Amino acid sequence: MSTDQQLEKIKVFREALESGETFILPEAWDVASARVLGELKFPVIGTSAASIAWVNGYSTKEYIKLEDLLMVAARIARRSTYPVNADLVGGLTFSIEQMHRGIQAAIAVGCSGIMLSDASRNGKSNIMPVETMVEHIKVARKAADNASIPLVITACTDTFLHEEKGHSPLQDVSERAVAYYAAGADCIHVSGIQHIHIVENVARNIPGPASIRISIATKTNMKAYKESGIACVNVGSSLLRSLLGNLRLKADELLTFGQFDHLDRAVTPDELEKLVTYRPSQAAKSAEAEKSPEDEKVTEKVSEKPPEKAAKSEEVVQSENSDESGRSDEPEELLLEKTVPLEDTSHKSVSI
Repeated sequence: MSTDQQLEKIKVFREALESGETFILPEAWDVASARVLGELKFPVIGTSAASIAWVNGYSTKEYIKLEDLLMVAARIARRSTYPVNADLVGGLTFSIEQMHRGIQAAIAVGCSGIMLSDASRNGKSNIMPVETMVEHIKVARKAADNASIPLVITACTDTFLHEEKGHSPLQDVSERAVAYYAAGADCIHVSGIQHIHIVENVARNIPGPASIRISIATKTNMKAYKESGIACVNVGSSLLRSLLGNLRLKADELLTFGQFDHLDRAVTPDELEKLVTYRPSQAAKSAEAEKSPEDEKVTEKVSEKPPEKAAKSEEVVQSENSDESGRSDEPEELLLEKTVPLEDTSHKSVSI
């Protein structure tokens, strides 16, 4: 996508965060799931590091490469008309260099935002010191500033999940939020809470946009969350887990009853083909193809050039054969390698 397109998507994301209207941010794990969510007009769609890990055979206690997380984000972002927030939680080592290059890669593939976490990325269940997380956020913000891309940075804190004795998690969240905002974060995501009274207290004690994650079924509805003052409700891996629960149920019905009538709500192959092969630039091409003969004559007249200038440069031909990214439909693997080569992490895998 062009820089202007990326900036417009970031603008949409920022406006959603700052609007004062609570919105739902669903998280996808591949292009098909993202396209289904995109059709429903969610303002922003994220990727779920946990979901990506599970569908690729990792457990949340194992390790997943940063490239794997970025590859999914790249494929979704390049096929979207909506902002994409890349969940890099646990996808970065403690290396500042790795952090910087990861943010560069996220920007290069068209992401509008990224999520970082203060939870340990070395397989241990603990929280990194505030100073360390602040340094990571500053590096992320600097990488975005150097690229002239106002990337939306969400800083996730797991304080409520790893509560320290003698410390109030609410006070800790408030103190970390102040430090994270000062370092360059745009939103604070608080993991491990969804009870409405706790959410209300968090929203009151965080001096800026805050988000939470709904991980399990709850009777609290969106109206209550809107009244709490929270900016965003993230559903994390819940959609994938719900889908897998339905898959198990449907498969069990097949074995038990031998009936196939419950497959009537399945997405058709044609619909799925359109979902995964759609490119935003196709809409513009379709509009061009629908022009009337009179429109074509006007276009030809305006675009007429002297014969000596009729030959197209190699750059123009390449541009016309490119997709909206301007990279000639390059595979995401090649795009990541050419834009920001990431170090080989085959021996330095990172946890989620």
